[in-house]
Amino acid sequence: MRGSPAIVVAMVAASATPLAGSARAQALERNDFVIDLFQGPVLGSSRIVGMGGAHAGIAEGIDGVPWNPAANASRAPWELSWFEWEVSFSALFPGAFVGDDFFNVGPGEAERVAQFVFVSAGLRLQMDHVGIGALLHDQLFVVGRETPAPLEALLVRAHVGLAHQLLDGQLVAGLGVRQAALYLSSRGLGLVDFDGTAVETGLLVRLEGSPWRLGVAARSPVLSRAVRTDGVERGPDGVLRAAGFVLPRAVRMPWELQLGGAWQLGRPLNLRYDDPDERERRIRLEAARARWERERLQVDAERGEGAGGAVARDPYRWLPRRARDEAWWAAERARRRDEEALVERRIELDRWVAEQRVRRLARRYLLVTADVLLVGPTPDGVGIASFLAQRREPSGAAPSIGIRFGFETEPVAQRLKVRAGGYLEPGRSARSAARLHATVGCDVRLFSWDLFGLLEPFELRASVTGDVAHRYTDWGVGLGTWH
Repeated sequence: MRGSPAIVVAMVAASATPLAGSARAQALERNDFVIDLFQGPVLGSSRIVGMGGAHAGIAEGIDGVPWNPAANASRAPWELSWFEWEVSFSALFPGAFVGDDFFNVGPGEAERVAQFVFVSAGLRLQMDHVGIGALLHDQLFVVGRETPAPLEALLVRAHVGLAHQLLDGQLVAGLGVRQAALYLSSRGLGLVDFDGTAVETGLLVRLEGSPWRLGVAARSPVLSRAVRTDGVERGPDGVLRAAGFVLPRAVRMPWELQLGGAWQLGRPLNLRYDDPDERERRIRLEAARARWERERLQVDAERGEGAGGAVARDPYRWLPRRARDEAWWAAERARRRDEEALVERRIELDRWVAEQRVRRLARRYLLVTADVLLVGPTPDGVGIASFLAQRREPSGAAPSIGIRFGFETEPVAQRLKVRAGGYLEPGRSARSAARLHATVGCDVRLFSWDLFGLLEPFELRASVTGDVAHRYTDWGVGLGTWH
């Protein structure tokens, strides 16, 4: 397990009137632009951020779904039951220590963006070789501090999908949808809503016994158009505005192609999932066959036929007949009771052995990951910061490339995991250059809990993470289960 249906991601942006534009940028005067909804900084769980967002090649857990939808059905080594469930919760606080340039648009952004909070929550259900999950990303930030009548913007990002294991889990394929929505309001009154969804897919290769994995994910562009326009006004010039802001004709999340790999030293990375229910069925079937064979021989004896008789030649011929000797049945019933007790002990031992196999995995390991991300263009695009400042600064005019890398290890067995990494954030506008980030994170084992007696006891963990770059910093906390 790891940490409502309503999708809540909030952006409180400010000022009753648009922010002043720079002298070098033309003001937005027509509805002929598209908001380029590309997110440069890596936001997510402690493991995601701590390893620099290089997760397409790991693809485990609900937190990995935005990086590779195959993560919905990629079992972790400790997920041994036919049914597994996982909950995830994380929070980040970009700009908590210094003024940040979250959108990477250059000097001046730090004065406009403050009080930014990111919250993520997800749920994944694993049933044998099939997994389904949903993950919500919530972002809350304020643009401008002194605003008598702020424009409130609710940014929605969500991922919902399913995945299936093939070739005994050595190949995992995932398919899902991602949502991008922007809701604008002022003083509690809705102005305009943009909403849209698109398909995303992923593939993960995890050959049994190999120390490596390869993953690839493709995300089609999300084009969100206005679905509600209660507060939109058309001015004398024919331009659509809300609370004085010139509105875009659409909001676009560009297409993405992500390729990643992982390599683990010290312990196996890819273990075969052997369904415990199937193992139990095999044990019970073995006992049932022994009972059938004994009764077949008894029926043979009652018919006066030896081991080479007609029943032996046709083993199914005896099925309409049952043994009738009461003394034989009395002994057989006692024997079956003993066998049933033995079967239950064998099943319990089988599950214990499977758990011990995982528990005996070395705690000293080194996991290394790397990803390459290709981001598509946004024709007629401007960034969110440019929209809030009401200035026309092109964003996403050409495809962008990002590089991500990280590692994970457990220096204190059963107590502490640490991660570090980095990534090259693409620059999407002419004024923004690619930006290098350094990331760190750790998990600390806390204590065992049974959720007030509702569940089997599980180990809780606390997580912290950090991300530092030029004109940007964030730190975050998380809560989940220790494995």
